Amino acid sequence: MESQIVKDLIKFYQAYNHSDVIKLIEQDVDFKFKIIKDKYYKIYIPYKLEKPVPMLCVHSDTVFQHSPSSFSIKKNRLSCKNKGIGLGADDRNGCYLLHQMMLNRPQDFIFAVFDLEELGCLGSRSLNLYPIKDLVSIFIGLDRKGSNEIALYGSESEELLKLLDTFPNYHTDFGSITDVAVLAEESNICCFNLSVGFYNQHSSKEFTYVLDVQRAEDFLLNLPQEFWGKQFLVDYLYFDDTMDELDRYYDPFLRKFNTDITQRR
Repeated sequence: MESQIVKDLIKFYQAYNHSDVIKLIEQDVDFKFKIIKDKYYKIYIPYKLEKPVPMLCVHSDTVFQHSPSSFSIKKNRLSCKNKGIGLGADDRNGCYLLHQMMLNRPQDFIFAVFDLEELGCLGSRSLNLYPIKDLVSIFIGLDRKGSNEIALYGSESEELLKLLDTFPNYHTDFGSITDVAVLAEESNICCFNLSVGFYNQHSSKEFTYVLDVQRAEDFLLNLPQEFWGKQFLVDYLYFDDTMDELDRYYDPFLRKFNTDITQRR
């Protein structure tokens, strides 16, 4: 028997386009938001915000031309049975989680859904952040592979890294490009990207560990209060890759080299 979370994830995987995903995200959400939108994004802002709050960011698009219609669930591993089609869990897992936060903590976050991330973050690049910039404490992406990674993009602060170090059983790693990285570079506000339980993204072998999606939800429900009430401003912005003799990228904040270029996110 399928659990409710599996049924809900499958609905997001089957969504055809940006507007279909938006409908699922808004389903059963009674909280009233101020809305900023255009063709490629929709932002939900709680009314009467007095202090900055985290902005949760997801993207509605996938790399696949068709949506899956047949699924397999074995030992909490959810995959697509259609030939040549991937699950689309990147980033429909993030969309599911954003929906859950809108149901459970609607007043605590700004929520952002972008289209065309897979084509170069075109949705987030088209957003004019200026009118809402002062309302954002930090950008949190729900668009990272795996179960226990917090991806960074060169827009960090010492204060943020010290706080991230306190999260049990999570580790920081390198990302390449995603919506929160674009927003952080534009605004000088810090960002990170959270693992949301998908694996082998952008391939027909993509799958989701359902327990890892639940782990990400627990992470968000128990996010420390330090993320509210003030802005995490970047005190080091890293634009140019520094490579060693083995073509590994070095990040001075993480103080280590990255070799996993193909799996950056």
